[in-house]
Amino acid sequence: FTLVLWVNGTFSLDDLTPSGPAIWINTSLGVSTIIALWPIGIVFNKVKVELKNQKIIPKFTLYQISFILTQLQAAILNITALSGGIACAPPFSPTARAGYMNQQLLIMEMFIITILSRIYYRRKYNPLEIDEMQDSKKSQMP
Repeated sequence: FTLVLWVNGTFSLDDLTPSGPAIWINTSLGVSTIIALWPIGIVFNKVKVELKNQKIIPKFTLYQISFILTQLQAAILNITALSGGIACAPPFSPTARAGYMNQQLLIMEMFIITILSRIYYRRKYNPLEIDEMQDSKKSQMP
């Protein structure tokens, strides 16, 4: 959508006025991210008791953190740069520095999340735990 507006000449990242599209696009990105996390949270609340021995809570937390970092961090840094929170340092403009900072932060953050994910996802599960869980679900069904 922003590409079409940019080609038409109506989109400018520097235009943060209420009538400009940049503020509305960034706001809709934030709202859609929050709305996307809502059904995932509902599913998590339904299965966290059954999958507690599978360490579902840290896995879900890592998923949420990575989703929020990749979606909202860029928008927050861009808004900060456009409002003057990030100074201009030659040869980069504030928006270029915000993009550079976002990429550098994502590299470090995703590296840490990858290490933590490896710990939680590479765990060997006892097949008896899984069988017991399935048997208990069958006995609870009418």
